[in-house]
Amino acid sequence: MLGRMFGSGREHNFTRPNEKGEFEVAEGISSTVFRAILDYYRSGVIRCPDGISIPELREACDYLCISFDYSTIKCRDLSALMHELSNDGARRQFEAYLEEMVLPLMVASAQSGERECHIVVLTDDDVVDWDEEYPPQMGEEYSQIIYSTKLYRFFKYIENRDVAKSVLKERGLKKIRLGIEVHGGRRLQRLTCTEFKPQYTEDSKA
Repeated sequence: MLGRMFGSGREHNFTRPNEKGEFEVAEGISSTVFRAILDYYRSGVIRCPDGISIPELREACDYLCISFDYSTIKCRDLSALMHELSNDGARRQFEAYLEEMVLPLMVASAQSGERECHIVVLTDDDVVDWDEEYPPQMGEEYSQIIYSTKLYRFFKYIENRDVAKSVLKERGLKKIRLGIEVHGGRRLQRLTCTEFKPQYTEDSKA
């Protein structure tokens, strides 16, 4: 653990000395959580203490570079554990969907000079016909369509949509809207990313 935390690799080089040159290894971690984590090095299992939430335990595991999965974490609150594991799974799944289906459409929009991208997600068998009764909204004619039942099902859950927004924000996109709309009695999943602009920091401006 210490080798990973203090090593030169980019993935885990977040440990920094204070003004005295000292390292605070468990900063912000309660003594109860830290004792539970110490048991991991004896038994290979962390048992979530009573009164400690799964998100708090997860944060400590991430900080100390301990794998958080069903083989290492044991707790009575299975609902909270499954929720955390579902978030992990949703993140991995959306990152794959992003590279496979979403990013190519964003690239196509950018290469055509657009500064934003509007994507509608439908099931494999869906068909949407714009007509006089249900005309396209402003800019609707520029929307791109992904026919994917698996992506449509993924976006059905609000928790997955939140994970997707988080991933897109981490990748530098801004003004992200992701939700469900009804058009002509049919439910549509819509993903909108606007402002294809780099996020400059003070260091990058210097």
